[in-house]
Amino acid sequence: MKELTLLLHQSEVTFKEYFKIIEIIKNVDEIDKNQLELIKLLSDEKVNRILSKIQTIKSNIIEMNKMGVKYTIWSEPEFPETLKNIEDPPYLLYYMGNLNLINKFSIAIIGSRKPTYYGIFAANKFAKELSERGVVIISGFALGVDSESHKSAVSRGGETIAVLGTSFDNIYPRSNLKFAKEMVDKDNLIITEYPLEKDTRPYHFVKRNRLISGLSQGLLVIEAGIKSGTLTTVDFALDQGKNIFSIPGNINSINSTGTNNLIKIGAKITTTVEDVLEEYKDIDFEAKAQIQKTVFSENEKRVIDLLKKEGSQNIEKIAFFTNIKIKDIIGILNILEIKGVVKDLGNSIYSL
Repeated sequence: MKELTLLLHQSEVTFKEYFKIIEIIKNVDEIDKNQLELIKLLSDEKVNRILSKIQTIKSNIIEMNKMGVKYTIWSEPEFPETLKNIEDPPYLLYYMGNLNLINKFSIAIIGSRKPTYYGIFAANKFAKELSERGVVIISGFALGVDSESHKSAVSRGGETIAVLGTSFDNIYPRSNLKFAKEMVDKDNLIITEYPLEKDTRPYHFVKRNRLISGLSQGLLVIEAGIKSGTLTTVDFALDQGKNIFSIPGNINSINSTGTNNLIKIGAKITTTVEDVLEEYKDIDFEAKAQIQKTVFSENEKRVIDLLKKEGSQNIEKIAFFTNIKIKDIIGILNILEIKGVVKDLGNSIYSL
């Protein structure tokens, strides 16, 4: 049944067609043209596609094994139960990494592909603090808020799930290829519904969003314009009955129009991690034991105190306010970054 499901999925058989076919056919060896033609739902084109794919299914499995790509199907116990109840559910998922993460409590963090420094700060802050409380972070692996959230979770020894809008042999953005390997090596999870060699289309990323919201227990939105694609995930989450959390932003920023509007129409205004966690009172969130107390020098403490009080600052202002020479500040910031305390936001700007 598993190999048959893979064959049908790679032949672009729909959800409805799939369940009709497996009522009649139980494995690949049973497939013949006459049987397929008895299934009135199938077009001649799809029948021919299934028959042609039979010749290549074995080699496809070999290629998947070489890449470390596994798959799970609807009838298996490890297939995500949360996805069985969404509109247009998948019946097969490809994955790399630890599939057990889908059974843990998770929050999806989504937002702009071109976030401001504030958006990067917020993504890192919430991903880090949620991870420290044992929450799995889910996002879409895109540039910007998605990638920052995944990377922040991994850097804190947390757990994260990336949902791709592409196949595993066409991961986008390409700049995240090295990080994808790091995620898998550290026992995290990457999933997609697109088979190897599948051409990527823009609508795949929108379709992917129903899986992000479907897998999570709640959705946290960080920076989104009024017509942002991010908001399609919100629509899916609302249809699925999920909690929506939104971080308020600068009223002069186009990146905040979507998030601020979500608050207006009922999303929970979110400024601390407790705003999220208090909505799930039946779950015991405990800080992870591996996060150890770190010792700081006096100058490191001065930099940390400044960033706590003033927020994100560039190197020159940090040096000015702490009265520490710039050449020394650079070294201090490098050490604090290694200790996982500060984050380089780019253009010599740092935040906690």
